[in-house]
Amino acid sequence: MSEAEGDLEVSILMIASKDLKSVEKSLRSLIQETTALKYELLVIDLFEEVLSDSRLKTKNIKFIKGSDLQSALENALSLSSGKYVGIIEEGVIVTVDWLSNLLVVFSQMPNTGMVGAKIIYEYGLLKQAGGVLGEAGSNVGEFDDPDKFNYNFIRESDCQSFLFLLQKQDLQKALEDAVVFETDSLSLSLSVFIKQSLKKKVYYQPLSIGILLDKSSESRNRLSKEAGVYTLSKPATPYNDDVLVPNKSILFIDPYYPTPDKDSGSRRLNEIITICAEAGFNVFFYGHKEIANFGSYYQSLINKGVKVVYKHFLDDTLEDDYKYIMNHIDFAWISRLEMNEYYVNMLRAYPHIKWINDTVDLHFLREGRAWEQNNISTNELDERISQIRTIEVDLAKKADVTIAITQHEGELLKSYGVNNTVVVPNIHFLKVGYRTTSFYDRAGICFIGGYDHKPNVDAVVWLVNEIMPIVWKSLPDLIVHLLGSNPPKEVTSLQSRNVIVPGYINDVSPYFERNRVFVAPLRVGAGMKGKIGHSMEYGLPVITTSIGAEGMDLTHNKNVLIADNAKDFANEILRLYQNKNLWNDLSTNSLEIIKRYTPENVSRTILSILK
Repeated sequence: MSEAEGDLEVSILMIASKDLKSVEKSLRSLIQETTALKYELLVIDLFEEVLSDSRLKTKNIKFIKGSDLQSALENALSLSSGKYVGIIEEGVIVTVDWLSNLLVVFSQMPNTGMVGAKIIYEYGLLKQAGGVLGEAGSNVGEFDDPDKFNYNFIRESDCQSFLFLLQKQDLQKALEDAVVFETDSLSLSLSVFIKQSLKKKVYYQPLSIGILLDKSSESRNRLSKEAGVYTLSKPATPYNDDVLVPNKSILFIDPYYPTPDKDSGSRRLNEIITICAEAGFNVFFYGHKEIANFGSYYQSLINKGVKVVYKHFLDDTLEDDYKYIMNHIDFAWISRLEMNEYYVNMLRAYPHIKWINDTVDLHFLREGRAWEQNNISTNELDERISQIRTIEVDLAKKADVTIAITQHEGELLKSYGVNNTVVVPNIHFLKVGYRTTSFYDRAGICFIGGYDHKPNVDAVVWLVNEIMPIVWKSLPDLIVHLLGSNPPKEVTSLQSRNVIVPGYINDVSPYFERNRVFVAPLRVGAGMKGKIGHSMEYGLPVITTSIGAEGMDLTHNKNVLIADNAKDFANEILRLYQNKNLWNDLSTNSLEIIKRYTPENVSRTILSILK
C-alpha cells in the first residue's frame, strides 16, 4: 500500500471469487512489486464468507463485499480515489514494474482505453499475449514460448484479461451504460465497450508480466499424448501478420541498443527512432551484438512502440530468423561503418529496401586525426587510412542515402564523389527553466563523455596534466568534475583534491546547473560533439578546440571560446570563469544555437528522406 500523500494515481481492484490462498499470494506480490507509485488496494469479495485473514487486514486494504460483480464494482469505484483503475484476478502474481509499464502506454499511445499484461503460466509457458474475439481459442499464443519476438512488442489487441488497466472515468461510463459484468466476462465486456462505444484502443504491453497460478487441470487438458510424447496444442494466432501493419516499415541496425544516458551517438539514434515512431512508421530495431538482452535499454525501445528483434544465440542471423519481416521492410537505417560493411551483401537480396547509411562520423577522418595527434606517420598507417577511406566511400556511394552528421563531413564525402549525402545532425532540447542559477552561485568546471571512446580519455588527460596546472596557479581551489561512464585507470588515476571522477551518473543535470564552465578539450575525433550541445542545452558556456567546435557553426567569442593549445585553453578558462558579462553573453547565444537542432527542426530532414 502506498503511504504517499496527495492524489492517488491508481486504484488496484482485486477480484476474489474462488480461492483465499490465491488471493493472499496475489496481494503479497502487489504490495512487494508496486513501488514508486501512488496507489491503493481494494478487494472485491465475491466469496460466500467475508475475507477475514488477519495478515491481510494489517495492510490497510479496503474490502468490498458483494453478491454480484456489477454492484461490487459500483461500490468499489465510489470508495476509490485513483485516476486509473487496475483490475487483477486472483491467482495472478505481478512482477517488477508491472504497473509503471502499463501506465507508459497511456502516455505513449494516443487514444488508449485499456492496457493489458502478458500472462505466463507458473510453469513458464505463455497463457496469453492479448486476446482475439470470435475465435475458439481467444488467448493469443497460449502454450507458446513467451520470449518469442511475436509476443514482445506493444500492439493493439481485441481484448485483455487477468491483469489490465483503464481510466476510472471509462469504467464509470461502462457502469452508467448498464454494461453487464459477470466474473468470467468482465474483461471481454469492458474491451468491447471501450472499442465500440468509447472508440478507444485496447493495447497489449509485454513488459507488464503476470504469473498465473494454475491449480486446475483445464490448461493441462490442452496437452495431447502422441507416441508417448506430450506435445502442446497449436498457439492461437501467433500474430506474424500483426507485425506488418499497413504503415511504412523502417528497420534500424546498430551494434547495441541505444544507451542515450551514456554516449552522444546513442542519444542521437534514440531521438531519430522516436521521431520515426511518432510519425507513424512501423519501427523495428536490431542490435547486431545483443543476445536475448531484455534489460532497461530494451524496455525503453519497447515503450516507444518499437519492435525489437533479437538473437537468442550467438550464431543467429537477422536474415535467417526474421526473413518474413525483411520481405516487408521499406527502409533500413544502418549506423556505423562496421554495420554497413557487414549488411551490404544482405541488402542485395532485398532490393526493395531503401538503404540509409548513417556514417555517425567518418572513420577515416577520426582515425587519421588520432594518428596525427600522436605524431605517428608511416607508409603502413597511411595505407591503412587509405583502405578505410576507400571502404567507407564505396559503401556511401552504394547506399540509397548516406547520412553525414556535419556539413563539413557532408562536403568531404561529396569531394570523393558521394552525391547522395544528407546531413542529419545531433538532436538537442532546450532545457527551459534550467538556467536559473546565477554566475556567482556557480562554481567549478566540468567535462562529460563516455570513456570507451578514446578521444574522451585523451581530452581529460590533457586537461588535467597540461591545462589545469596553469589554471591552478591563479585559482588553486578550482574543482574539475570529469563525468562519464566507464572511466579507465588512465582517468580514475587523475583524481585528487581538485579532480573528481564520479563515474556513471543517471541524472547529470545538477552538474550543468551548478558548474560555471564546461570544457571539451578534444584533440582528436570527428563528427558533431554531443557533449558540447548537451552543455549548451542548459545554457552552460563552453570552451573547446577547433575539432570540438566542428559541425555546429560556432563562433569564437560569440557562442563558444576556442583554443587549441594548453596555454591558450587555460587562459580562456581563467577569462570566462572570472567574467560575468562574457559568461552571460555566451550562455544566451548558446541557447540560440541549440534551437537549430531541436527535434522539430531535424525531423523535417529525416522525414524527407523517408518518402
